[in-house]
Amino acid sequence: MKFILNIALVLFPFLSWSQNFEALKLNLPKNNSEPENVYFKNDTIFLDDKKCFSYMLSHNVEKNGLKMRNYYEIKDKKGDLLFTGNISKTNEDENWTDRITFVLLGGKIYKNAAVVGRDKLILNLVANQVIGSDCSIHAENLKLFFDKSNENIN
Repeated sequence: MKFILNIALVLFPFLSWSQNFEALKLNLPKNNSEPENVYFKNDTIFLDDKKCFSYMLSHNVEKNGLKMRNYYEIKDKKGDLLFTGNISKTNEDENWTDRITFVLLGGKIYKNAAVVGRDKLILNLVANQVIGSDCSIHAENLKLFFDKSNENIN
């Protein structure tokens, strides 16, 4: 019985996103290091049970003169900033949007209606061979991911 409970506790984080998540299909080059599992726990992102990234969410902050209701940062294990995001919607009738800064691409701004929030960003990056099981980011695939799926016109 304890074994079944442990399995349920391990799988629960996956069940919460797997039912509602469909990755962008960009056909990026395979790198043979895609993680087998991804989960999110408070301020940490785990790949194959390894702590790979940290996550910080702040509300009602000002960054570079912009007021942001839901601002987040994703950093690597060394503390280097990788991505920032600003999740918002202008009125109750609109869907949530996320304006993501790809720090590794020189601060380029990314938007895609299917990629809103930390979970969907990381899951899409993993599914498209950008993030490897060793917590690495494959720079060429990151650039291809950005180029193929960015809906930002500015």
